[in-house]
Amino acid sequence: MLQPIRVLCATLGLLAVTLFTADGADDIKPPSGYRQWFHVNTMIVDKGSPLFGDLGGMHNFTSMRSACPRSRGARPIPTRPCS
Repeated sequence: MLQPIRVLCATLGLLAVTLFTADGADDIKPPSGYRQWFHVNTMIVDKGSPLFGDLGGMHNFTSMRSACPRSRGARPIPTRPCS
């Protein structure tokens, strides 16, 4: 009895995933040199935040190598990624 219900649920789940896919972002061009940037911070603004209407969602902050010393107390540029 449970097997047909599981198959039905799996089929409906697969159908839902294939019908409601996200739009592509082919028109977004990252800045030059983006692959050498470093991940600095992640911020999630959820519905409980007063900023949700303007900034709702997940935001990843990245930095170029030249910005790393400024965020680390103006030390010389490290030879390894900021962590």
